[in-house]
Amino acid sequence: MPLSKRNSLHLDLISSHDEVSPQIAALFLILFDVKAGYTITWKRSISGLDITDSVEYKSLPSGLHNVKKDTVYFVHDYEYAGISSFVNGRAEQSERNALMLAVGALIPLSYGRLGRSWRHAEGLRELAE
Repeated sequence: MPLSKRNSLHLDLISSHDEVSPQIAALFLILFDVKAGYTITWKRSISGLDITDSVEYKSLPSGLHNVKKDTVYFVHDYEYAGISSFVNGRAEQSERNALMLAVGALIPLSYGRLGRSWRHAEGLRELAE
């Protein structure tokens, strides 16, 4: 059963208005820090859903240093479908010449296979770029 409006972040990342969008349970931004590694730098989630220390590496593609852009799908805690848009851009030398980030979301699996999370792919990609 889909989340009620009280348990949703009410963020619609879909560009097409004729599709039903699955409600987002969590939204997050992961950045690479030269000293700390990959960290969640921003997050919002429904009450009771803790994503701290759990989605950072699931949201990143394999061989990420050789990947410019990618969309990653994963399952979180057997209850949520995860989707993230990864971008590996150029940065200052002090940042090791790379700005690697991922913008991701968790969608309840109650919406079906992968929670229909792919319907948010375009919006997440736009946020990441």
